[in-house]
Amino acid sequence: MTLQGQTEEAALTGRGLALRRLALILRPMPPIFRTAAARDDGLRASYYGRLWDGWGMGARAIADLLHRRDHATGRDALARQARTLGFRSGNLREIHQRRRDDAPLADFLDQDERKGIHAIVNHAALPLHSNPLKNKALFEARCRAGGLALPAVIADARDAAAHDALIVKPGMGSKGKGVVRLVRQAGGDWRASDGSLNVAAGDLDPWIARRRHDGWVVQQCIVVHSDLADLSPGALPTLRIVTVRNEHGAFEVVDTALRLSLASDRAADNFNMDNLVAPVGSDAVLGPALRRIGGGFAELERHPQTGAPIAGARLDLFDAARNLAVRAHGHFADHALIGWDIGLSADGPVLIEGNWNPGYNVLQLVSGRGIGGMRLGALYRHHLDVAPEAAWRRATPVQVAQLPF
Repeated sequence: MTLQGQTEEAALTGRGLALRRLALILRPMPPIFRTAAARDDGLRASYYGRLWDGWGMGARAIADLLHRRDHATGRDALARQARTLGFRSGNLREIHQRRRDDAPLADFLDQDERKGIHAIVNHAALPLHSNPLKNKALFEARCRAGGLALPAVIADARDAAAHDALIVKPGMGSKGKGVVRLVRQAGGDWRASDGSLNVAAGDLDPWIARRRHDGWVVQQCIVVHSDLADLSPGALPTLRIVTVRNEHGAFEVVDTALRLSLASDRAADNFNMDNLVAPVGSDAVLGPALRRIGGGFAELERHPQTGAPIAGARLDLFDAARNLAVRAHGHFADHALIGWDIGLSADGPVLIEGNWNPGYNVLQLVSGRGIGGMRLGALYRHHLDVAPEAAWRRATPVQVAQLPF
């Protein structure tokens, strides 16, 4: 990175300090991994076993208390199994619903433990406020310095005049929370697509200035690629592409999934916000999309709102998006693993964000297989094995990820 780029990142690191809060990484210890005799050689056992063996009596007691606090409720068979294995009951229920017959339960990871693993694998990620894969303003600055495709930044009303819609999102947010799409109205005012916000034309300049001062990101709203407009009628569809530095030092794509919005009023396509996710084969062809319905899941051959076929559709931008993810990882090489969100726009793939702590629950639910049995699981094991001792020493039952000042 150039000196100018370093100076810009240093300035951006301080932006939005008022929004910072204490962030902790918690590591409850499941009973099954507390003795060497009970362990196998799987990914979870390797992670928990090394933690347990490295902790003293005080740390072990804290980890036990965390587990009791998080897994104290429920007396049925599922709750008992979840407590023993260290899964949240809701997560384990979903795994049982989606797990293929030939997929061992021991290969599945629980969503709650991902941050604990990633804090070791991606040990350069902490503290979070200075991490360009958490702080969106830093991310934007580094990508632009590297010449990577990004949505245009909207700094004021003059920039906004060139666009019919804007995307506004919190600079330290995640999971699509707080994302708003502002659409220009006939009279020049701006209204959120979900009706939650109105900004008068004359107020747009100070409104944008306040958001940017607080560390929020204001961008152009990207136009969806024409082939995907009926598959994602609201938010820009994004490919979640996971890249990992492999055993030979190269960046490797290990998994992909396509996220699609359900309805036209959606500003984000996150699966946890009642949207869809579809597997993408190595031939760039989509499988049926998954959607949460009630307490279960539905596999959809067609989009429920538009009727457009999902299963069998081909992504023409697939290879270009994968290449962009690999190239982008080279500009964030201090991270071993990154989950990229790459928008599929009318002008080609664009980087929306990179995640140092990507969720892997969607990948497991879509495939019906546990991460531990995938290529990604093998690379997790590799990076846990080669992580510096300092990263393991910091991996306490309660680890500070970010201070509130």
